[in-house]
Amino acid sequence: MNVRSNIMKVTAIVVFAALQVARSQIAVSLPTVTGGSGSSLNIPVTIGSAAGLGVTAFQFVLTYDTSVASITGIDGTNTLSSDFLTVPNLNYAGQLRVASAGITPLVGPGTLLIIKMQLRNPGSTALTFTDFRFNEGSPTAAPVNGKLTVQKVNHPPVFLSGPGLIVVVLNQPVTFRVRAYDPDGDTLTFTWKQDGVVVKTGKDTSYTTIFGGKYGDPHTVSCTASDPGGLHADTAWTFTLTPVEEMIGGVPGKFALSQNYPNPFNPSTTVRFDLPEPAVVSLNVYDIGGVRVRSLLQGRALNAGTHVLAWDGTNQNGVPLPSGIYLLRLQAGDHLLARKMTLLK
Repeated sequence: MNVRSNIMKVTAIVVFAALQVARSQIAVSLPTVTGGSGSSLNIPVTIGSAAGLGVTAFQFVLTYDTSVASITGIDGTNTLSSDFLTVPNLNYAGQLRVASAGITPLVGPGTLLIIKMQLRNPGSTALTFTDFRFNEGSPTAAPVNGKLTVQKVNHPPVFLSGPGLIVVVLNQPVTFRVRAYDPDGDTLTFTWKQDGVVVKTGKDTSYTTIFGGKYGDPHTVSCTASDPGGLHADTAWTFTLTPVEEMIGGVPGKFALSQNYPNPFNPSTTVRFDLPEPAVVSLNVYDIGGVRVRSLLQGRALNAGTHVLAWDGTNQNGVPLPSGIYLLRLQAGDHLLARKMTLLK
């Protein structure tokens, strides 16, 4: 009977000791997470129950692969350590060192703090605690390491400018241009359609065509920029065919360049000029520094009459110009005329 009683006492002591050891350990965990390259991610450090263990300080070292991600800081807001003074040290490549202390002991379980990461290149990295201590080592920490996987994120192409207005001349070449880029650095393919029919596919960012038919006919020219991953962006010009220049009324009595209308304008304006006799005409737009930014007519032989055309406020490459004062300069034979125009955005 005494032997049995002693065995039971020893067993009870062993169980009690085991419980005490278990109670003096606190689980510390990092998750297994996935994110997209170029994005940011908040990674929680969680702990088990610390109630009654008198934890008023902790410190740790976390290692990771800097080619995959970088740690930008920590956040203790609304966490178990929100009342602690927590100091991160980011001066060691591939390491985050943290020291934290407070007055009120931790309780848990819950989120101890948040690690803020910026995801870089596709790949994976272990998130490893190489050292984790509560107080001066008691209670002990039972760390569970985590893992971060970064996946490549494919972003769609971006057009740098809208289609804008364009002047089309019946039975004469007209060029449509786009400017686009891929945020991931991939090579783009441009598919051009005229009135819904594919007319050109490749790397060319411009498309030149001739519109036949008659004035008043509706047309659409569209461009789709596609990346190798299948993402795309679209832009289109939809218009009713109108002349670049049309002669109004009879023959005027003198050379004249009227003030553009409207003025100031945004984004387009109408230009009108008079030719009392046939002439070879050049009509150009210059910026305030005297640099030619757009050629509306260049060496065009026109009949006598009053001519009207439109300008959409873009340069020779179809890129919208900034607000400012521009000079409209007409040369018709030996005659030179100019007007100031104001573009406001």
